[in-house]
Amino acid sequence: MKQNNKRVLICTLSFIPISAATVTNYPGSNYIWVSADWADLGITTAEFAEEQDVVGGVVTQELTATITDTSADRQSELRSLLSQPGLLLMQQNNGESRVMGTDEFPVVVAYSCSGSPASIELTVERESPEPAKVLRSF
Repeated sequence: MKQNNKRVLICTLSFIPISAATVTNYPGSNYIWVSADWADLGITTAEFAEEQDVVGGVVTQELTATITDTSADRQSELRSLLSQPGLLLMQQNNGESRVMGTDEFPVVVAYSCSGSPASIELTVERESPEPAKVLRSF
């Protein structure tokens, strides 16, 4: 039986390379403290899902996002930003701000551009020791 099955829509999605963030994280806590200048990814749509089969077990996380600004400058900026492990800040439609990834287990975002009209697709599929955490300020 599935425990903790969550699916939400994302209003805004931001990224910070782990090397540019100051993170305080306590394993097992529902909260994470991050001091950083988050880069807004300018998404058109995004959806996040996480599922944990057993309490205390591995959390499966999936994120898909679409960006319609496919200008050469924007693509170059996104490729440079997302070429390194980092943290994703998700402003969710339920009012919460959650961070996917930690300083010890950052996320790696897959990037592709295709379609007609063209759009940029960002995806993250991973198994994590912890669910996305609620963002707290220092």
